[in-house]
Amino acid sequence: MKQSLTLLLLGLSVFVAPMVGAEIKTVYREMSPAQITRLAETMEVKVTNKKRSDGLPGLTLNYGDYNATLFFYDCVVADQCGSLRFSAAFSMGKIPTQQVINNWNDNGIFARAYLSNSGTPIIFWDYSLRTGATVESVAYTILRFKSVMAAFVEHLQKGE
Repeated sequence: MKQSLTLLLLGLSVFVAPMVGAEIKTVYREMSPAQITRLAETMEVKVTNKKRSDGLPGLTLNYGDYNATLFFYDCVVADQCGSLRFSAAFSMGKIPTQQVINNWNDNGIFARAYLSNSGTPIIFWDYSLRTGATVESVAYTILRFKSVMAAFVEHLQKGE
């Protein structure tokens, strides 16, 4: 009996030891525009509300060098939404070819691109909160989209 108790305690220590001192983080499955606004503004991204014709919430993110639109989808309650879409359109002196856009989609990570009917290159990145995301993960995504936009512009300028 004493040996069984010792083995049980040893087994528990293997599972409990890593949890001691571990930080418990809040996991979000939905976020509101107000929550995203507060988070983005702490990272010095300027945010304004965007009117959408479909009635769902939207934001404009001003990163300084670039502007993006953040669309909210999969909204269970008015402004608690489980899916986000980052999107940005770029005015170019010369309309990129479809091959340039396809090359981005073949080699780019995170974001996908397309040409609008008028030839404007548009990049977008879908982000789901439904599987659970920490504030740190959402913050990383907000900042990461800025660097993805910069990489996309560089790709367009090279005409790859």
